[in-house]
Amino acid sequence: MKIFFSFLLIFFSIVCFGQYNVDSLMNLERSSSGAMKASLQNKLALSFRKNKDFAKSAEWALKAIETAKAAGSKTEELSALMHAGYAYYFQKSYDKSADNFEKALKKYEEAGIKDGGYAKLLDNLAMIYRSGNKPDKAIPIYERILKITEGTGNKNAIADVNENLGISYDEKKNYSKAIEYFKKAQSLYESTGNSEGIASELNYIGISYYNFGNHDEALNNLNKALAIAKNKYQKLAGEILANLETIKLVKDNKSNLTQYDKETKEKELQKINEITQTSSHLKLENEKKESELNQLSTENVKKEKELLSGKDKITSLLNEKAETVLELNLQKELVKQQTELAKQQADLVKQQRFLIYGGVIVLGIILMFSLLLFRQFRLTKKANVLLSVQNDEILKQKNKIEAQSVELAKLSIVASKTDNAVMIMDAVGNFEWLNDGFKRLYGYSLDDFKKTKCLNLKQYSQHATIADIVDNCISEKKTIMYESQTKTTYGHIVWTQTALTPILNDLGEVDKIVAIDSDITKIKQAEKEVQLKNTELEEKNLLITDSINYAKTIQEAILPKEKLIRTFFPDFFIYYKPRDIVSGDFYWFGELDSILYFAVVDCTGHGVPGGFMSMIGNTLLNEIILEKRISSPANILNELNSKVISVLNKESNIITHQEDGMDISVCRIDKQKKEIQIALANHTAFIVTESDTIVVEGDIYAIGEILTQRVNYQYLNQVFSYQPGTTLFMFSDGFKDQFGGADNRKFSLDRMQQTLEAGRHMTMDEVNKNLESVFLNWKKDEPQLDDILVTGIKL
Repeated sequence: MKIFFSFLLIFFSIVCFGQYNVDSLMNLERSSSGAMKASLQNKLALSFRKNKDFAKSAEWALKAIETAKAAGSKTEELSALMHAGYAYYFQKSYDKSADNFEKALKKYEEAGIKDGGYAKLLDNLAMIYRSGNKPDKAIPIYERILKITEGTGNKNAIADVNENLGISYDEKKNYSKAIEYFKKAQSLYESTGNSEGIASELNYIGISYYNFGNHDEALNNLNKALAIAKNKYQKLAGEILANLETIKLVKDNKSNLTQYDKETKEKELQKINEITQTSSHLKLENEKKESELNQLSTENVKKEKELLSGKDKITSLLNEKAETVLELNLQKELVKQQTELAKQQADLVKQQRFLIYGGVIVLGIILMFSLLLFRQFRLTKKANVLLSVQNDEILKQKNKIEAQSVELAKLSIVASKTDNAVMIMDAVGNFEWLNDGFKRLYGYSLDDFKKTKCLNLKQYSQHATIADIVDNCISEKKTIMYESQTKTTYGHIVWTQTALTPILNDLGEVDKIVAIDSDITKIKQAEKEVQLKNTELEEKNLLITDSINYAKTIQEAILPKEKLIRTFFPDFFIYYKPRDIVSGDFYWFGELDSILYFAVVDCTGHGVPGGFMSMIGNTLLNEIILEKRISSPANILNELNSKVISVLNKESNIITHQEDGMDISVCRIDKQKKEIQIALANHTAFIVTESDTIVVEGDIYAIGEILTQRVNYQYLNQVFSYQPGTTLFMFSDGFKDQFGGADNRKFSLDRMQQTLEAGRHMTMDEVNKNLESVFLNWKKDEPQLDDILVTGIKL
């Protein structure tokens, strides 16, 4: 029952999105009953919703609910409830919308379905409650979705639900709870490396902090979000920048207390009240003590004034005494200094005479020694300069040798431990050193080479052009890579890739040659296996392609020859362009009792599957028209519909059949009466006259569609008279559905009509060439999406 219920829901979705004519649906709805009537009412509800007539959509959805209930069709009732919910939602009648979605949800739960559609329905219901400003009702639904999503283990989906919970709590003005859920979502996105999700959550956190009133924290989170989004997600970065500018502006100009400020002020006032209550009982005691202190202070001031007066008098007497003593001492010191100065002047005269004579002698000696010292200084300075230069050079050489020693030590370790074979040769290729890897790879050591007198790379290597390779390496002074096969002493063949590198001295000349061999035997074996596989695949692909090409030959053989058609319609064209080698589109032509029949057919699929369907269609048309002699185009389609259902065994299981069938246009041309009879299954045709265009709309059901079997559908025959010069165009949907143009969209039926009308006065060959040009200019580099078939008959 659950599988059947799910299938009906999927079938309803597929059918609803087909292109149906509203008038045709209303005509069918009037003559239908039970579940089929409810199904058609649901289609009408969808059609009116697509046309944005939401009131009509709701009206038909309510009718479908009642009809489905009476018929006992739970599938159609569920679909109708959802159509009603959407219609009311777009009318902003959120309570009515929620009521219908709640009922649809109950139907899901009664059927025991908990698939993706159930979660989507819950999500729609939560969105409706949020749109109706009822976050309290949205939150429990998001919590149910969260439990379902957590069971899938999809972290990004779980983060998305947490985000919706955060938005709901923010709308409820519970900002702390909102921030909590946004941070959960952020953490989940961080675990998956979803940088856009992280930036989005930081943006939401910043907005919640702003709403809460904590502007600093809001700016902090928004700046983090902007740092992530600015170079990757331009749209999100724009939103974040707008939020930042708003918050900065509000922060600079705010005058009222925010919720965050109020809470902070309340906490501060509470602390002040506690302190005030604690200190109030001390206030009286302080006042008493202050009174006592004031009295003591008054007495102290009086005493201090008296003391200061006495101190001033004592200070004045002491100052006078000090000045007198100081003056006496200065007079004594002056007399003493004058006596001492006279003695010093007499001694100074004697010393000056002695110094003059001695100074002349010392000056002569100093001058002589200065000349000697200056000469010695010049010689020493010159020697020091030379010594310094030599020391610098020695130091450089020492550093270079030490660096080379370190590098040589490293190279020695690498060369001895590596699995690659390393050879060092002189400037002409003679071996000087081989590493242990060479011995492990080939089984030879340097001593083994000396015994065999094979001491040069040109002698040892088995590469056909080794001499030219070595000469080129030396002459061009650059690394050369080559591959070669070598037989080792162990008796097996190894493939190696060699890098031959010249080592140059200070003069730019080749001093040494280093060769490094890497074992690529496994790579070569793998390449050989891949080459064998590729050869095998190419052979199989060639066989398949030959088979498909042969199928194309068979398909072309059954198509009517254009030469035959031109005997009846000289001005005629066929624009036939299969997407693959074989085509699901085909055309059919025949004559019966001087009446001409022409059909344009688009089978399900393209390529090989479409080709098989075209073979079936061609065979059935031959049987129906030429053998059974059914002449009415509508009856031809009715018989073809029955045959397709029978041939493809669709009657055996209506629920599980494949959507195999065909869209078709069949016309009957009576040249004597100048009359066209035409019937179309999910096709459109154009009759272009000298002054007008008749758009021939076909029936909405394709051949083999399940609904044609359910309601025993009968196709409509349409009759038109024509005048000479009238053109009949019939075509499949490949041309009009091709994507291209500047906006990469479908070519469209309207544009196709305009293109064909432009050829009103052209020959059919000219129209054909114009169609080819228009198609290629439209498609350009876009891939061809479907088989293309367009026919034109000038009557």
